[in-house]
Amino acid sequence: MNKIIIFLILLAVIGSFFYTAPGTVGKTLKKENHPWQFDNEKYVLKIRMVDSGREINTSQSGGFYVINMSIPWSDYQHYKIFPGAYRYAFNSSYLSYFMTVHDPDIVNLSNVLNNISRANDFDRLTELNFILSFVQCAMSYYTDINTTGFVDYYRFPLETLVEGGGDCEDTSLLLFTIAYILGYDVSLIVMNVTSSTGVYGHVAVGVHLKRAEITGPYARYLRDGYYHDGKLYYYMETTTNESVGFGLRIHYYVGISPEEAGYTIKNIRFVSYNNYTYSGYNPNDKYVKNQLVTHEFPIFLFIILTLLAIYIPFAILSVLNENKICPNCGREVRDTYNYCPHCGFWLTYDEPPPPPNDVKNIK
Repeated sequence: MNKIIIFLILLAVIGSFFYTAPGTVGKTLKKENHPWQFDNEKYVLKIRMVDSGREINTSQSGGFYVINMSIPWSDYQHYKIFPGAYRYAFNSSYLSYFMTVHDPDIVNLSNVLNNISRANDFDRLTELNFILSFVQCAMSYYTDINTTGFVDYYRFPLETLVEGGGDCEDTSLLLFTIAYILGYDVSLIVMNVTSSTGVYGHVAVGVHLKRAEITGPYARYLRDGYYHDGKLYYYMETTTNESVGFGLRIHYYVGISPEEAGYTIKNIRFVSYNNYTYSGYNPNDKYVKNQLVTHEFPIFLFIILTLLAIYIPFAILSVLNENKICPNCGREVRDTYNYCPHCGFWLTYDEPPPPPNDVKNIK
């Protein structure tokens, strides 16, 4: 019995080296600050890249509402190792593989933004404008050719968050993912935008709102939208004036599109979430792996439960069969003994039972 207890304790100690308790973070590797403003309030997302652990909390400092977020470097590398040459396809539906709605870091950030919205009594449409302002203002616009060397390069939402921005499809994927996590009916809108300088490929986000969600001070901006599968999706632009040159002073509101600045939008295509997710780069794959979302069971917990299932029955049997002490001589005797083999003390009754009738004159 003692050996089993020692073994289980040793197993727990060994497992502790491979397990990081929730809420504990390791050494800081990199820091980034991403400020933005919404409805006359100042906000800042402070990201710490750490070697272990994951944490997020909120505070107020220096007139800012601060979101402190620690992200494991391994989470970022999980996406970053995917080769840039495989991040683009002429088929726009390929974007759906970058909608990582189960990413724990993006889920944590989405929940915090939702908590801030509820604390300020935002209605659903105001919350959506608040989230849109975060993506559009806190995330910078980077051209793919300048940052990656590729003409086009799809970033995963966590990459866009950690790197502080990207181009139109990157920030749109981030907005889509956050809105989807919070229960909004959203879709990517892929299109061609014609300006005085030419025709450009562009990506934005569309949101279908229920009647009860069309309330509050921002409802007056719901002017531009496009129909898909019989539903009206209002336009959401995620890039800045300087990056795209749309020239819209209020383009970050839900329902305002580049058409209000005189641009022409054509060849609209919708890309929705299809329940597939990125499962990590495999060098043998030439694309983002097409794998259904699965909820992985922690391997450490699986090992512990398996070992417990094996050893608990032995522990119970060991307790049941554990030796006891003779009250007369103090030496160990088995539980099945009727008398002590060392001193002859009778263990089963107060006194020995009478001999059987057929036993006589035993010498």
